[in-house]
Amino acid sequence: MAVNNPDAIANNFPIINAGEVSTRLAQILPDIATWQQNLRNMRGIVPSRWEWKHFDGDDFEICGIPHETGVYQMSDEKRNLRYTLFYNQNTNTWHQGDWYGLRFLALYNRGASCQVHYNVATKCLTIPVKQRWPELYERALVLASG
Repeated sequence: MAVNNPDAIANNFPIINAGEVSTRLAQILPDIATWQQNLRNMRGIVPSRWEWKHFDGDDFEICGIPHETGVYQMSDEKRNLRYTLFYNQNTNTWHQGDWYGLRFLALYNRGASCQVHYNVATKCLTIPVKQRWPELYERALVLASG
């Protein structure tokens, strides 16, 4: 049975019509700078005690002690991976977060433009796999899509 009026369902069942939830959700999401500030700050990392790989946009490449903003893998002397982290050269801080979020942040800080396409006819939003958004924003998109 198709129902064109959501209130008709709410009147017959104990359901609350919350209205345009996607709009409300979009209004409470933090901007990218606030999201970055809320990432877990990994204090006490001494870069000279670890082996490092820098993410170049496609893969991790062995590098020396990190000096520029970006995503890095931190390994012990036996090359056992310990953490994947985002390094902010401006604040000299290390941050932990979801992989896609850290990768997005690295692209964002390099000034890469985010490629998003919305097809009005099919109501389909596409984002390249290599530019997946941080998990918080992806979840919001999924929830808003119904």
